[in-house]
Amino acid sequence: MYADFGYMEEGKLGKPYDLKLMARLWVFLRPHGFLMAVSLLFVLIMAALDLFIPYLTKEAIDRYIVLSAREVVLRGDRSPEEEWLLSRVGKDLIPRREKGRFFLLPEVLRPMDAKEMALFQKSGLLSENRFYVYTPQRPEEEEILKKYPLLFEQSDSRWFISFEQLKQIEKEDLLILRGRDVTGVLHIALIVLVILIVHFGLNFFQVYTMEVAGQRMMHDLRMTLFSHVQSLSVSFFDRNPVGRLVTRL
Repeated sequence: MYADFGYMEEGKLGKPYDLKLMARLWVFLRPHGFLMAVSLLFVLIMAALDLFIPYLTKEAIDRYIVLSAREVVLRGDRSPEEEWLLSRVGKDLIPRREKGRFFLLPEVLRPMDAKEMALFQKSGLLSENRFYVYTPQRPEEEEILKKYPLLFEQSDSRWFISFEQLKQIEKEDLLILRGRDVTGVLHIALIVLVILIVHFGLNFFQVYTMEVAGQRMMHDLRMTLFSHVQSLSVSFFDRNPVGRLVTRL
């Protein structure tokens, strides 16, 4: 028959979270505060990188994939919406061949909020038609204009072509036409790849520093407990089973 030592191994040994116990553990954590601070810094940097990747994706879409000018249609009725539009972007309107129709460049559209865009579209001032803005700089880019003269419209030293008409251009010519966009997307993709590699490295070192700090703290705690147990009287070991003490240390 086994003696009853007045405890159950499966019993509740304490509160799930003890503030006083945490305060006592702080003594063992403090010597390794530098490693913990470095680990926390890595966590903050990784969080910033996680937020930066969606921003880069947005920039790739807005600047290189769907970058487009819009068509503005002015009826001349001086409606409140038209007056508002003219006060906002009147000086930036680029006239088209047709009277009362203008181009609005993407860098002008970008600062406008969604409510303004929806209002101008609902009033018919801002057309749904989207145009790609083309500014040839190399001889092969100028050849595209000569090859497809009916698809492009020139205005204010820029060439405009609707996204629907882009489908009529051959793939090889389209790569030349949007070469700078492809290069921009590749650059952003390269930046994202570098961020992912840096994120992986930071994650490794964050886990490593946290584990080192935790293991060192555990070592200090166990050595302190072991020294304390060795200083106890023999009667303490008579009252407490050796197996229980060993499992706790």
